[in-house]
Order: sequence, then C-alpha cells, then structure tokens
Amino acid sequence: MELNKEFSERVEEALKMAGIDPILCRSEAEGQWNLKKDDLEVWIDLLPIEQNDRTYLQIMSPIALVPADNTLAFLSELLEINYQIIDASFCVFEGGAYLKIMREIDTLRADDVLLAINRVGYYASVVEKDLTEKYKVERILLDH
Repeated sequence: MELNKEFSERVEEALKMAGIDPILCRSEAEGQWNLKKDDLEVWIDLLPIEQNDRTYLQIMSPIALVPADNTLAFLSELLEINYQIIDASFCVFEGGAYLKIMREIDTLRADDVLLAINRVGYYASVVEKDLTEKYKVERILLDH
C-alpha cells in the first residue's frame, strides 16, 4: 500500500505549526520523522496497513528498558501512570517501555497531529527521568 502524500503533508504542517522545520526531521524512510530535544526523542510514523486499507499515525517516545529486577513494580507503575494521562499510553516492545499515541490519520487535522506530538513529548519529559532514576534502568537508544 502506497503512502498517501496528503497524510505526510498533514504531519509536516503540524511540525511547521510548532516552529519545527519538517525537512530537518525527516527520516530516510518515507513517512517517518524524528524529533529530539536534549535526551528526549519523539518518533512520528505513518503506518499504512493493507489488511484494512487504512493509514495510522503513530507518535512514540522511547522511555526506558524494562528492568530485570523489579519488573512487576515497573510495569505496575506504567499502568498506574496510564490511568492518569490523557490519550497516550505506555506499551512494552522488545524489552523497552515506550509512550505512544496511535490514531487513524484520515480524519485528523494538522492541529490534531500537533496536539498528539505535544502530548507525547510532554508526558515523556515528565516521566522518563523519574522512571530511569527510580528503577536504575537505561534509556532506550535506538536509531529510528
């Protein structure tokens, strides 16, 4: 399934609304942008899914590796934080904890995309340092 150019334009319009040059954030892969401020990263992906002929906007921030010790306490805390935050949620993938929002993009406007980017960035900035220090875990360092 080919990536809809209108969806990419919507993401780039949202980035411009935030005062960010979308060209500087583009990844080598089409439909991906990487934002970085200090140690905080926010990844933006357009994910076309052929099975249901829809494209999803995924905005995600890597938070920390899941600790080998205190795993249950760490995961329980993520679930408790999920209860307190709006629209975003933690997920665990390949040994790492991430904060993300995923939506069908076809009905989103650029300001909706910007709100999702801001929400993930804000929540990630609030919890990342506390979680890594409290559980003595490493940040996730991946190329996106």
